[in-house]
Amino acid sequence: MDDGIVALVGLIVMSDPSISGTTSPNHTAVSQLPLSLYLMAQRQIKLHHSLKSLTQTLDYVEIACGDFDDYTALDQLLLKLLLKTCSMDAFAHVDNGPFLVSAAFR
Repeated sequence: MDDGIVALVGLIVMSDPSISGTTSPNHTAVSQLPLSLYLMAQRQIKLHHSLKSLTQTLDYVEIACGDFDDYTALDQLLLKLLLKTCSMDAFAHVDNGPFLVSAAFR
């Protein structure tokens, strides 16, 4: 599993320790759309894709956030993490070149 996803699951369990022994998908399941967007964005960042490609992914994430109430807690946190990560990497492309901020997320 990716370290970002593991960290989010850890935060959820730390905030509500009663769910650590449960197998309820409401807390630790990831839906297909947020997971696919996360993996696509991580690939683009790690392979230093163009700013246009990254902003298109950011648009997809913002569209997915429109259905926020339909997602689990982990889905919501993953989408918020994506928004922040993609935004920071896009600003790095514009301000300081393509590798300055994105290297911090590897």
